[in-house]
Amino acid sequence: MPKTEHQVETATKRCKKCGEDLPLKAFQREALNRDGLRGSCKACHRVREMAWRHANRDRVAKTQQRWRSRRGDPEKVRARNAVSGAVKRGELRKPERCEQCGAEAESHRIHGHHHDYSKPLDVEWLCVGCHLAAHGKKAARA
Repeated sequence: MPKTEHQVETATKRCKKCGEDLPLKAFQREALNRDGLRGSCKACHRVREMAWRHANRDRVAKTQQRWRSRRGDPEKVRARNAVSGAVKRGELRKPERCEQCGAEAESHRIHGHHHDYSKPLDVEWLCVGCHLAAHGKKAARA
């Protein structure tokens, strides 16, 4: 029988770190646990997380730098998002063949290549090999 809203709000759980009985809302979800909640409360987890981040500043900085570099140029991101949205809305249609080499490919293997990011919907549809070659990362297949 499903629990009512009142039963969920009044239910508690004991934090394994601080030992306090706290409402279920004080715990993050964790699907692998039997009750579906993390063993330590959000406050204790935050303290542990901050201590780890402080002890591992170099690793944290390196990870953040890698993440920021992947975000890239905002104009490129906007152009990619515009194409993705237009395809989902049906405003643009991905072809079944690469416009450069003519190879047939599944739609998820055809990429929209921008020659000019200021024209976000002006793309050339390329297979993965031709798209990588267009960026100088790998030779296109023959």
